[in-house]
Amino acid sequence: MEQYPENYVRQLERLLTTANSGKEGYKEAAGQVHTDILKELFLKYSKEREHIAEELKERIRMMGGMPHVEEDTPGFIHRMISAIKTVFTWGAKDDETVIESCRTGDLEALNLYDDILQGSVLEQTGLKSFLIKQRLLISEAFNKINQLHFARYKTMPES
Repeated sequence: MEQYPENYVRQLERLLTTANSGKEGYKEAAGQVHTDILKELFLKYSKEREHIAEELKERIRMMGGMPHVEEDTPGFIHRMISAIKTVFTWGAKDDETVIESCRTGDLEALNLYDDILQGSVLEQTGLKSFLIKQRLLISEAFNKINQLHFARYKTMPES
């Protein structure tokens, strides 16, 4: 079976851009929330995304590519909208806005991994198991953020 390493490198660079966007997004989120628990959690996820990015850079090099990060315009816009929403809400509600923003970013990352992982071509390169491991880390973060998101709705008074 013919392999197309330049396409694999391109796909890994897309994931690298997303990982870097997630790293920055979680770092910004940690600075916007009001509870230490959320700050620590978001900084932990920022570090995880940084580690994922480093693994992706190494894999790109192993495949003969030079890792470079493209500007993540959708990620930048998403973070700017989240920052604007946070300015217009204050108190516990803006923590919810930040949590919602993190959920959205993680869902976008999971969708990208799912898109790239479809098909059987990656199985020939050993990339599939590598990417599944990274996707699992993001999925675990998404599930935790989801729990936080829905727990807040349980405690909100009815209007």
